[in-house]
Amino acid sequence: MYGNYDDGLQYDVSTHRKEYYYTLPSNLVDVSLICSSVSDPGVVLVNGLDFEIRDGAIVTHIALFDTPDFVRGPVASENSDQADSVHVWLYDASFDYSDMYNLFGYLVRIKKESSSQYNRIVNAYIDCLASGTTFETFVRFLSACVGEPMVKEDGETVVNIYVDSEWATVITDTQVYKYAATSNSLVTVGQRLHAGQLLSDAIRVWRNLLTADLPVASLDVKLLAACLPSAISLENRNVPLNVSTVGGLTKVSWDMPGDPAAAAAFFDYTMRVGITATQQDITCAPAADVITLQNSDGSLTKYHKGTLAHYLDTRTNLNSEPTAASLPATINPYKFVASNLLSHSLPVVQLKVSPAITNAQLDVLQLAVKLMPPQFGLYFVLEFPKQAEAVTIANINENISTMSAMVVEVEAINAASVDVSSITFRIV
Repeated sequence: MYGNYDDGLQYDVSTHRKEYYYTLPSNLVDVSLICSSVSDPGVVLVNGLDFEIRDGAIVTHIALFDTPDFVRGPVASENSDQADSVHVWLYDASFDYSDMYNLFGYLVRIKKESSSQYNRIVNAYIDCLASGTTFETFVRFLSACVGEPMVKEDGETVVNIYVDSEWATVITDTQVYKYAATSNSLVTVGQRLHAGQLLSDAIRVWRNLLTADLPVASLDVKLLAACLPSAISLENRNVPLNVSTVGGLTKVSWDMPGDPAAAAAFFDYTMRVGITATQQDITCAPAADVITLQNSDGSLTKYHKGTLAHYLDTRTNLNSEPTAASLPATINPYKFVASNLLSHSLPVVQLKVSPAITNAQLDVLQLAVKLMPPQFGLYFVLEFPKQAEAVTIANINENISTMSAMVVEVEAINAASVDVSSITFRIV
């Protein structure tokens, strides 16, 4: 049933009505009632019933300029000498004066709409800067960014846990917490909690890629300090090791998913770096780092080991370039890079993104990198909820038939024949 109160109720008939947008002042964020006058108004519009606040504007199906009860009059405009206007009275209007930003937020250059979550973000960020980033303060900042609750007091006891299709609610003896139902609970009924404890697995932090044990990792070119056309992907599984020769030196590679040009550029880069490393002075180098080759005339050629194949060589006596027989048959690219290149400088943050999280909240996470020491980076893994639907193939019947179709006509429209007009509304 669709309501049409001017002409009575109509059933199964959609009521298509226009929407009118009236831009609000920049600091006006909410209003309960819109009235045509201060006393004894002829028209009263209720928020949520007659209008809504959306994207900084009043959105309503009522044309205020065509409603006689609202006083109309001219007002100065930047685009013309005079512009049409309508006078409305707002009851219970809420203004955002950005006190938190003006007092504290500007120090860390974080500007968002005033809210309790914004206060959490600024407080957590300043705590990290003032006292040094610790695991606890860093997790507190992450939880503030995505709106994930943390236990407020030591000694709280979980009384009950309710889960519906969208939210999970944890009730303790002193507080009530809510998080997205897409996350798994980390607490149980009767459990005693401590302050700062997370209630779900929406936020998980590992010290490096190796402990995170992800199925695959995509590394950006900035992390590798190499000139690559795009990111490379490292699979967490054993793949065959490919062996070839370049300029008398052994070159190794493996098949990568993703851009083939990026994979080829990555192995060419590692080979160039390895060749440069073989040319370094071996005077003080340990014997295990020196490759000694015997020439046909009995002389010796010595150089420093430096290529990837050299470090994968399983032999202890390096008297020749490694071959497929002295190299492992397979390699786990993810674990090899995670343990040898990024074992101590790339913490991993995994976030379960709930429908309630906005892009504006995720944008703040970019500031998390500034909380790390200069030699550290951050690797974010965003897990979005899966949309699963069961389909029984046996119940699907398809009938395919053909029909003749007309040729699609294409008509060019001259831009000069299109007239676009606009009007600016102001509410005072």
